[in-house]
Amino acid sequence: MIVDKFETPAGSFKVYKNSKICPFSIEESAYNTFWLNGNKTLHPEGCYKISLDLTLFSVGDIISCELDNGEMVNDGGGENTLNIVGEIGDYTIGIGAPDSDSIEEGYSQDELPKDMNHTQYELPYDTIDITKRGYIFKIKDTPSEYRDRNFRKYIELSLVWEKKEKDYSWEIVSYLTC
Repeated sequence: MIVDKFETPAGSFKVYKNSKICPFSIEESAYNTFWLNGNKTLHPEGCYKISLDLTLFSVGDIISCELDNGEMVNDGGGENTLNIVGEIGDYTIGIGAPDSDSIEEGYSQDELPKDMNHTQYELPYDTIDITKRGYIFKIKDTPSEYRDRNFRKYIELSLVWEKKEKDYSWEIVSYLTC
């Protein structure tokens, strides 16, 4: 569904384009399973995928994706990902995002598949900041030139929460936002 804001137990999640509210797509994530102690499958209370269609943006645009309150900390991320996690009210909540620096490090135009557009960068945006409430991106190249692969068409974030009273709440949120 396309929305201007999404309510979580820890506040509203919003996207801003150059400081103005921007619509975004959100859906329940298929990546929603955590294995406790390697054998017990668990699902968090909330697990969503947020997609920002890059055709809605132009070179130089600044995109902020954040909760409207609380504080989270950098939780280390994973391979080509960043994540922030925090305890807000009765919940542990986290947001995961692409690590554009890590993705760009492995980029080489000479090694691209033949059916992939040979662009100046791997992605048309940079993740320029991690804040206490989300992420800030900057569009650095023309998004329409990057329509050949889904990971180049969208900025995709994960938004996950679990009641903090559960022993595994930080662990499940951290895992599913990487």
